[in-house]
Amino acid sequence: MDLTSLDLSEKRVLRALFELARCDHPAHPDVLTRALDMDPSAVKRALSSLAARGLADGLRVRLTLSGLAVAVHAPPLDEDVLTAIGAPVTGAPDVAVPLWLRGEAER
Repeated sequence: MDLTSLDLSEKRVLRALFELARCDHPAHPDVLTRALDMDPSAVKRALSSLAARGLADGLRVRLTLSGLAVAVHAPPLDEDVLTAIGAPVTGAPDVAVPLWLRGEAER
């Protein structure tokens, strides 16, 4: 599964679920609808489609492990969307890199 088979609304919902999970915020269709400024039926269609592809759990409104792997490569959301869902707006992801993986200059 890759991003090329997803439409724009599916990509946006997928990435929003990723951002919500990153900041440990609960996801709900209403939250996605408001933050993404999408029609509620479009959000539900996108969630259903993502669930059918095994990328999201539609009932729990969460990413699956496969969905997480794809969402990491989805286009970033606009700053206003990140702000609406309470995600950090910095350009760099909050990823801890173990010391043994860092180069000599980073240690």
